[in-house]
Amino acid sequence: MLLVVGARLMRPAVRLVMMGSVAIGGFLWGAILSVLAAVVCRGGVLMRALGIAMVTRNGADASRGRILARAVVAWSWLPFGVIACAFLVPVLGVTVSLVLVVGVVIAVIVWSAITPATITTAKEKMNTTV
Repeated sequence: MLLVVGARLMRPAVRLVMMGSVAIGGFLWGAILSVLAAVVCRGGVLMRALGIAMVTRNGADASRGRILARAVVAWSWLPFGVIACAFLVPVLGVTVSLVLVVGVVIAVIVWSAITPATITTAKEKMNTTV
């Protein structure tokens, strides 16, 4: 299907690149605002609204630097994905590159969701003896 822009027809590859650029721009804005909100609100707007606080192992409030580092790590998939696409597009083409990078991101998300994590609550720490 061709998209009409003005009096010209747009090729599907050009349309895909434009849609990808808009999506990446939206993700970038989301990432920037999320990182800023994590620093300003000490953990993010939603976490602050829900009354969830980010704390260190001993129960003290986490520093803004630590929260900033956490937010940057949480959003690190975005620049790595863009860089990977930039290197893969000349070799594999736009469609295959996007499918490959999005597939890897989804695989990592699924892997991290099914991998058991050890979360120790403050109550559990108080009940343990050393």
